[in-house]
Amino acid sequence: MGKIKLKAQEQNMFNLGGKQMTSKGYILRPVRYNTMRSKDVVEQCVKSSMVPKAYVNATMTALSDCIINYLFNGHSVEFPNLGIFYLTCESTSTTESEEAGLQQLADFRIRFRPCKELKTELEKVEYELDGVYEVIGERVLERDADGKPIRTEKIYSKVRGGEDDLLTDDDTDPDGGSTTEPDSGGNSGGGNNPDSGGFEG
Repeated sequence: MGKIKLKAQEQNMFNLGGKQMTSKGYILRPVRYNTMRSKDVVEQCVKSSMVPKAYVNATMTALSDCIINYLFNGHSVEFPNLGIFYLTCESTSTTESEEAGLQQLADFRIRFRPCKELKTELEKVEYELDGVYEVIGERVLERDADGKPIRTEKIYSKVRGGEDDLLTDDDTDPDGGSTTEPDSGGNSGGGNNPDSGGFEG
């Protein structure tokens, strides 16, 4: 069974509306590594199934097209042993029937609901604390025409913990490691580029 590493990361805390910062605090985030591209998935399927690569490629393309076609025609789609893909929408509300209509539509999104078996497997996963990270600075990656930052990168320093720490450990030995995490508009959410030697948040 798998083992998931978690990081305790310093973040800006916002009120329930998500608009006003109230304080700073630490939240747990899973450590994410590289995004496995479709070619990586294909290679793994070929190794696991001994099915020729061309067949796996063709099947994945057909599956993707099928799921997209069903979704965009109003259906939910079940993927074996994983769950169900479905569409949701966000809209404004109105109390007057005369004002109800397509103009209320704000956003359409694709969602995924894991199946019972996948949820059961998730409950068996082990967790490990990677470390505690504090923000030690920030650098601007991109500015708009007026010079206002539109994309920033938080710089984090690992102040406690390590790969061998369990979630319940109280080890406080300092670690001088540091990492960076890109952001948008100066907020602290998001993750840094794994290809740069960091991890995603």
